Amino acid sequence: MNGTKPWSGIIFAFVIGVIVGGLVMAVLVRSHVVRFMRGGPHRMHEVIGRELTTNLDLTAAQREDVARILAEYESIFRELGRKSREEVETTANNMEARIRGILSPDQQTTFDENAKRLHERIQRHKEREHREEQREHRGSTPSRPAGDHRDTAVPGAVRAT
Repeated sequence: MNGTKPWSGIIFAFVIGVIVGGLVMAVLVRSHVVRFMRGGPHRMHEVIGRELTTNLDLTAAQREDVARILAEYESIFRELGRKSREEVETTANNMEARIRGILSPDQQTTFDENAKRLHERIQRHKEREHREEQREHRGSTPSRPAGDHRDTAVPGAVRAT
């Protein structure tokens, strides 16, 4: 009995730490998202511009050109916000092509890598949104990967296929 008391205290401190850490993280993430959303389209395009031009060692003239291009496209994106995704993607591709056009060949290689990472991140976000929309349409039943034949009526049981 005497040996369990210290372990109980350690476990209790660990559980409290996890709970407090989770709450702090939730507050920080929420405040970051709120700050980002309050920044509006301008803030969003600053972030996208920074993502696309990371590690390019742009000259001052190139930085000015990129800022000008982003500012020019900001109003276009704002207007497209109500339109279809295809139009938004086409406009984004045009913007990227114009930025890429002011870069040196070495910078273009890095830019292409940055754009690829950004597009992959956007694709993952779209897929996550799609899964959430499907879940909402079906109720709260979580989607399962193909080939998952677990019987939902009996925990742990597998349906015959």
